[in-house]
Amino acid sequence: MLSNDVIITIAQAIIANANVLQSLVDHLPVETKEAVASVVTPAPAAQVVKSKKAEKVEPAPVVAAPLPVIEPVAAPVFTAPVPVVATPAPVAAQMPPPPVFTSVVNPLNTTTDTKSMGNVAAPFSDPKGLLAYVIASYNALGAQKGAGIQQVLVANGYQNINDVQPDHYAALYAGIEALKV
Repeated sequence: MLSNDVIITIAQAIIANANVLQSLVDHLPVETKEAVASVVTPAPAAQVVKSKKAEKVEPAPVVAAPLPVIEPVAAPVFTAPVPVVATPAPVAAQMPPPPVFTSVVNPLNTTTDTKSMGNVAAPFSDPKGLLAYVIASYNALGAQKGAGIQQVLVANGYQNINDVQPDHYAALYAGIEALKV
């Protein structure tokens, strides 16, 4: 429990604060005093009772003024516009048509038929000899006619000179020789 000295100090502070508040109210403009008086009911002053031991402060009963009724106001609701996204129509996955392979047209009229050449044997019998012959033939024909060597390879079913099998050497030789004519 609090000692009497603490209680007296608290009571004196309350009285001093009440005096300060009264002084502030006295200095308010008349319009403000009237506005406050219409809302707040003043409480009766506290009574100070002096006893032998200490001053005892008995607070007056607090009467709360009725609070004004404030009607609730609905807060405005803001909604962000929803973007309209067009849904694309479903597209069935379609496979592209398969490639069409046509036979290679021989624009230089080269023939790879060794029978028409009189079954001529190739002057080479291994891949190294084939490559040397093709390079020498290309150099002899020049770039424009030498490009026909690739067409002879394709006509014989090859894309790369290194893939030619020995049993096709004679046909390749005959086709390249036909380019030289």
